[in-house]
Amino acid sequence: MDDDGLRVMASFFLGLASLCGGSLAEAVQLFQQVTTTLVGTRAAERFGEPGPPAQFAQAFLGWSLAELGRFDDAIAVGEESLRVARTIEQPFTLMHGYFGAGIPYLTRGDFGRAIPPLEQGFTLCRATEQHLWLGEIAADLGLAYARAGRIDDAMPVLEFALKEAAMTGLRFTYSRQHAQVGEAYLLAGRHDEAARLAAVALEAARAQKQRGQEAGALWLSAEIARCALDAAQAEADFQHAMSLALEIGARPLVARCHLGLGKLYRRTDKRDHAREHLSTAAMMYREMKMPLWLEQAETEMSTLA
Repeated sequence: MDDDGLRVMASFFLGLASLCGGSLAEAVQLFQQVTTTLVGTRAAERFGEPGPPAQFAQAFLGWSLAELGRFDDAIAVGEESLRVARTIEQPFTLMHGYFGAGIPYLTRGDFGRAIPPLEQGFTLCRATEQHLWLGEIAADLGLAYARAGRIDDAMPVLEFALKEAAMTGLRFTYSRQHAQVGEAYLLAGRHDEAARLAAVALEAARAQKQRGQEAGALWLSAEIARCALDAAQAEADFQHAMSLALEIGARPLVARCHLGLGKLYRRTDKRDHAREHLSTAAMMYREMKMPLWLEQAETEMSTLA
């Protein structure tokens, strides 16, 4: 039909489905199609949406690139999405800008930069009753607090994220949200609750055929099993998570699986296996410029010297 509006919106929503389903390379390609089509004066066009799809696509492009470990690009795109959103000053558009800027920093491990936009997004969404991505932003913010060691700040936000997910029933990132809350609970020492949420996340991801979120849930299950000294279960889940993450190109998650296996093998006295996985994790973290996680891998390796 040679209809630009139809083409743009079809590309955008297919990109969103690809991101949530775990087809990350396809998501990047589709969101880039939107942003390259809508340049200049066309960037402000809304095509019947509450805000400009060009800005929405930037936010989700940053998220997709972060999942692939392309952090410099992800952060640049995410920051631009927030800059554009601030010129529009419309809540629905600002919401996309805040998580578009925050998620790449969270995934990289730069919590000092992740927390401010996620806090602003959380506050805005609650004040304006923007429920579409509120559960996701709450889970992101709660996990950022927990990873930064701010457990007391994290808990009410994490509990809110679970209530929001249950209330809305939205399935975009239902599995991811439960896995993120579960990881935060694990960091807080609430292992039983973390295990329950990991099971919910895994079941939801498989029901929705979301490979990336399934890999994340499996990583959490493996980490819980490792902490519980269930070496066989931890090894199986880490390997399964890594296989899925490799399939979709989720390099940060692949690196986390290598780090988890390295920790597991070090504690079970399989030193050669531990050294192999920790070296791979360190190499990947160095390439992706993830200093927080690199430090963890190098600390673990130093115990093998």
